[in-house]
Amino acid sequence: LVKKKKKDEKLDKHVKNATKWRNCQLTQLPLKKPVIACRFGKLYNKEDVINAILSKTISKSAAASHIKGPKDFVELKLTDNKDFKKGDVKGDDYNDVNQTEFLCPITNVPMNGIHSFLVNWQCGCVYSEKAQQEVKSPNCHVCGGPYDATKMVILNPEPEQLELYKLKWEAEKAEKAAAKKQRKQRRR
Repeated sequence: LVKKKKKDEKLDKHVKNATKWRNCQLTQLPLKKPVIACRFGKLYNKEDVINAILSKTISKSAAASHIKGPKDFVELKLTDNKDFKKGDVKGDDYNDVNQTEFLCPITNVPMNGIHSFLVNWQCGCVYSEKAQQEVKSPNCHVCGGPYDATKMVILNPEPEQLELYKLKWEAEKAEKAAAKKQRKQRRR
């Protein structure tokens, strides 16, 4: 008998990301409308974030300490998935684990982490990256409002993209601080 070395178990990417797409990053409770996204693409329940801001406990949270006020998040316009079943599955019902509460209004792709989703920071519309590539339009793909490719945020981004968002955020903060300092010097 030859003993073989056990292989390390690997978590499926979709299982690992399921909590990111289904739960609030602040409280870990299931997402419920209204849902918001921060500049880093993390999803939160709006009520929980507002309560944390008002009670001044948000700065103690590792997941949301960068949120200071309403300018740091956008309320998402999400499309409900009619095929999603809430609650326990009973009897011989089929439980599709890839179905989620929300989906892309253009391609009907479920918002479950398999496909990338984007939020238009100017209007809050959410749609899949697949829709972004397929539909070429100078306006928002959902509401027809303003669209700027530089103001698109990927929801629950990969670690490399998250680092880019953090660097961009730090640069914006430094730019605002420098502008504020210049205004103060002009007043004197």
